[in-house]
Amino acid sequence: MGTPDTVVYTGEHRHNIDDKGRLTLPSKWRMQGDDVYLALPNPKGFITVYPPKRAAKFYERIEQIGLGDEEAQEALFELSALAQSFGCDSVGRFKLSDKLAQHAGIVGKEVVLQGNFASFSIWSKDRYDGRLSGDVSERSQKLAGLLSKLGGI
Repeated sequence: MGTPDTVVYTGEHRHNIDDKGRLTLPSKWRMQGDDVYLALPNPKGFITVYPPKRAAKFYERIEQIGLGDEEAQEALFELSALAQSFGCDSVGRFKLSDKLAQHAGIVGKEVVLQGNFASFSIWSKDRYDGRLSGDVSERSQKLAGLLSKLGGI
C-alpha cells in the first residue's frame, strides 16, 4: 500500500465488479488507514477519482463558492447528486454507486481503471476500448503537445 505522499496513479488495470457490486483498487493505488476518496462524474463519460489529498483541495475550493453565485450553486447541486465519497475495505474493495456507474456507461462487470498520475479514472470497458481505437497519430500529437507543455519531460 502507498501513503498519501507517495501514491502515483499510473497504468491501466482491467478489473471485474464482483457479485456484490464491489470493485477492487490495485494494491499500489491504495491509501493506508481510513482515508476517503472522492469520485466525480467526468463530463466526458467516465468517473474521475481523487485521493484524499486532492479531495481536500477540492473541498477547499467548494467552500469558497458563495451562496449568491447561482450558476455555481446549480452546478454544485448537479455534481453532488452524482458524487460519491468512499473508503476501501481491508482488501481494497469499494462499492461504486449506481448513479456513477450509469454515468460512465458501466453496464457489465468489466471496467478499466486508468491512472492519471495524481488521480485515476474508472471507465466502462467498451468506452475505454473505443477511445483507444482512435487515430494513433492524433493521440501521438496530443501526447507530444502535453509533454511540451510540461517542459519536455
